Amino acid sequence: EIFDDSIQLDGCKNDASATSELDAMTNIPTNTIFEQTDDTPSYWWKQSDNTWKLDESGIFSDNFSSDSGWTKTGTTVAISSGALRASTVNTASDDRITKSLGFTLSNSKWLCQFEVTPSSSNHTNIIALTDGSGNLNAYDTILVDYASSKLKMREYNGSSLGLNSTGITTSTGTNYFVTLTRTGETGLKLDIRTGSHTGTLVGSETGTISSGTIGLDTFQSGAYGRQAGDATYVVDNVEIYDGVTSTDAQWKERNTA
Repeated sequence: EIFDDSIQLDGCKNDASATSELDAMTNIPTNTIFEQTDDTPSYWWKQSDNTWKLDESGIFSDNFSSDSGWTKTGTTVAISSGALRASTVNTASDDRITKSLGFTLSNSKWLCQFEVTPSSSNHTNIIALTDGSGNLNAYDTILVDYASSKLKMREYNGSSLGLNSTGITTSTGTNYFVTLTRTGETGLKLDIRTGSHTGTLVGSETGTISSGTIGLDTFQSGAYGRQAGDATYVVDNVEIYDGVTSTDAQWKERNTA
């Protein structure tokens, strides 16, 4: 690299941080809370040393760098090589992987984002948010299903199937960025994009669910014993935010000590 008429190289460096806007504010008491509701909704606490600390309650995030906290039922769904990988899952079986969110989702609003690359198509649970870690046949469940080359929303209130959306057509071998949003007590929305969560829109759909589908506190992926066949897919970079339905960028002061 050659720089003409220059004696230093740091004039254009990016010194921004996640809290740059907060850092510019003065005379803010310790323990003040600000909510950031952009593409990573979060809460930040003002510390006594004038820095800001992220409050991670109500946030579930996993990039699958390890299998810590995950429980396997069966053998074909596992965490390996930095992703959640399902290899020829027998969709008629109880073969899945689960992890507690560490909190219970709101019964009216939350946002779940993840990446998925499907390789074969047969009814399987790409991701599910469930009431407990038991078999998906008998508990409240909201899931993104993959079948007939479509990603779709399904909902079970107990063992009764409620929402079973039309689905959005996808292609095998393509990495998709999926956003599943609970927009209200009875509302769901599915957005599928390529490139990023704000990239090219592949498709979007909404659906109506039971207001009684509640108490969701566990993440699951794998077979749920409702169809015959097998499925292969890769899931990565799961992020779930409780209590939000949008990604409008702004800071909101929530509490002053």
